[in-house]
Amino acid sequence: MTDRSLQASVTAELAWEPTVDGADIAVSAEGSVVTLRGTVSSGWEKHQAGNAAQRVGGVSSISNQLLVRAPDWDATAILGAVVWVLMLDSLIPQPRGG
Repeated sequence: MTDRSLQASVTAELAWEPTVDGADIAVSAEGSVVTLRGTVSSGWEKHQAGNAAQRVGGVSSISNQLLVRAPDWDATAILGAVVWVLMLDSLIPQPRGG
């Protein structure tokens, strides 16, 4: 398999993988080593991109250089997310109505 065809196969696999947004991922191949560069929205997505690339026949190893970008949230959005998570945690006592 040529480097170009391996690169195309990995790019196609990333496009097929529903948990990965491959729009900001660049794929390169040299021999059987595939390098992923770009940005993703979470550590999980980075992991899944590596898994997807590894599934492609002919790939011997992955250099996963993807960067996880921080969400562009303001303080109000962060506070809302924290409160929501705390409300869902059954081990944290809920405030009592008065």
